[in-house]
Amino acid sequence: MSKKLLVFDLDDTLMWNSFSYSLAFQDFYNFLTNLWDRRIPYMGSVARLQEDIDASLGTKTNPDTKEPYGFKMERFPTSLVLTYKQLCKDMNQPFMEEAASQIYQIGMRTFREENYRHGMVAGASDVLEFLLKQEHFITLVTKGDERVQWAKIRALNIEGKMEEIHIVDKKTPELFCGIRERIGTPAFDSFSVGNSYFSDIEPAIQAGFHGIYIPCPTWKAEKIPDNYDTSEVTTINNISELKNAIALNDPTEGGKQ
Repeated sequence: MSKKLLVFDLDDTLMWNSFSYSLAFQDFYNFLTNLWDRRIPYMGSVARLQEDIDASLGTKTNPDTKEPYGFKMERFPTSLVLTYKQLCKDMNQPFMEEAASQIYQIGMRTFREENYRHGMVAGASDVLEFLLKQEHFITLVTKGDERVQWAKIRALNIEGKMEEIHIVDKKTPELFCGIRERIGTPAFDSFSVGNSYFSDIEPAIQAGFHGIYIPCPTWKAEKIPDNYDTSEVTTINNISELKNAIALNDPTEGGKQ
């Protein structure tokens, strides 16, 4: 098999990402339960409200930094505080600054490095080791706050396995083309592996890569419409199937080009 370039996504591809957010949300809901006792709204309703508020913050400006929240770590704890504020309004309860401060700190617990140490997707470590032994080129491209993403990379001890690491706000065809040109692999030997079709796969395909899609719609924004055409993408059920997916797209192995 010829040497390949594999550009991996991180969150929910190599490691589970939403778990630490869920832990913090549980603590947030427990905090509200202690605050309001049996008057607490249904957990599902609170979760939907928080999800909508969090999504709306993406393009809004953080008044402290004067920059968009985007994927910055402050976005999630802020969404919890705003959820609390909206619930106070809906329930005719007083908004307390001390409670809001405690809720913000609950949200920040999400990003503790120890939360990530055991978060590797099952089979991911074996796949990376296999690719390294085959002398393929492995690159990491991940969206998010550098402070958060580097904490994950350190906790998982994967930095030394990567030819390059890119932490970006958006994945573009130009980014993928630049990686391929630096590594020096042809298009038919270049793959992008990820769980987000619109972020990990679509821009890579536009750059001439093969797309290997591992569906894991953990966030509302990642859901693909039912009528969307993904026929040009290799879809696998889990990362352990990646070795076969690469072979199927390898012309030296009799695969498609």
